[in-house]
Amino acid sequence: MTRIKKVEKKGIFLLYGGLPRTIIESQVIAHVRAMRKEGVDIEVWSYCVTEESYVDAQEMLKKLNNQNIPIKVFRGFRPALPFSEVLNAILLKHHLTKTKFNPSFIRCRTEYSASVAGFLKLTKKFTLIWDCRGDSEEEFLLQRKQWRGIKRMLSFAKLYAIRTRLFWASKQADKTIFVSESLKELHTKKKHNYISSVIPCVADSTYFYFDPTLRSNMRKQLNLNPSDKVVIYSGSLAVWQCFEETFCLIKKFINQGPNFKAIILTPDLKALRQYLGDCPVEKLLCISASLTEVNAYLNAADYSLLLRRPGPINRVASPVKFAEYCLAGLPIIMTNAVEQSYQLANQFGNAITYAFGQELTWPDIFTDAERCQIAEQAKSVLSHEYVSNKYREIYQK
Repeated sequence: MTRIKKVEKKGIFLLYGGLPRTIIESQVIAHVRAMRKEGVDIEVWSYCVTEESYVDAQEMLKKLNNQNIPIKVFRGFRPALPFSEVLNAILLKHHLTKTKFNPSFIRCRTEYSASVAGFLKLTKKFTLIWDCRGDSEEEFLLQRKQWRGIKRMLSFAKLYAIRTRLFWASKQADKTIFVSESLKELHTKKKHNYISSVIPCVADSTYFYFDPTLRSNMRKQLNLNPSDKVVIYSGSLAVWQCFEETFCLIKKFINQGPNFKAIILTPDLKALRQYLGDCPVEKLLCISASLTEVNAYLNAADYSLLLRRPGPINRVASPVKFAEYCLAGLPIIMTNAVEQSYQLANQFGNAITYAFGQELTWPDIFTDAERCQIAEQAKSVLSHEYVSNKYREIYQK
């Protein structure tokens, strides 16, 4: 039984946008669980800015009831509303007063949450920790390219709002957490008052690991022969995840022969149908798996896919899928677009470099011993256990 340390600090993990299925378990709940073992008591507070996200969050809460993590969900004001940061700060203060909760720190995911907490900080004392996940300005500029007409003409207002929030978050934050050195360099070029730390996106090694027995059993369950070669993709069908290019590579792989097969793990099964077409579906397993189920599929596979296009957004990124692949000891077919991931994969020895438009030479399947070695190296860098002390110092000091 895991011994839980005496609680020394209490805080809030603040989110805006409900309880998104893609991150809530892997990046929020897993982190809070790990920190509670370290004696840091964190509650998850999430504000839903639409009725739809509020309904979805209520459904998600039912599924998370067995996690024993305190989660509170509230309705909030839309970020597009003028002065929404101030209004949401007033709302946050009201809920703190109502629940009689006095946090010693508030960890704010994204600059919007940090902006809200920044206004709260004008009237309440606590440590504001800005959790910076990426280059928000470049993400918006990429999104804006798809807009047309009046929406495109008025986009300058949103860009101004993002820049204002970034400035306010930098001014009000006591500490910041950046997911990569490149992201830290991007922000620390500007004037700021915070103490910064770099902690990559990690995965829970109790959920993600390599086990030869698990691999053997899962392959039998999936009716895979010992001679079968299997490539896996885990993620969404988002444009920025290069799914079209990924699927083209998957089709080339499974068309090499009868023993070449693929697994696609995605929550977007309906949208996936449009890609299948004349693809030999008997050689392709498409499934929506829960967080606790993913590792078995990763163990059963021989290769994984993580393609990104070069650009400012991907350069500073730290994909959590990369950590999951590495902890499962998988070789990764990847581009060099994500600096941190590419450097670590070369360090671990599981990078298979791919460039768009080029033919890929698939290497020999890694042995169990090689995968165990990769997983062990990754555990010392990309696991919750490894970064827990870093986070504990951030929360406690």
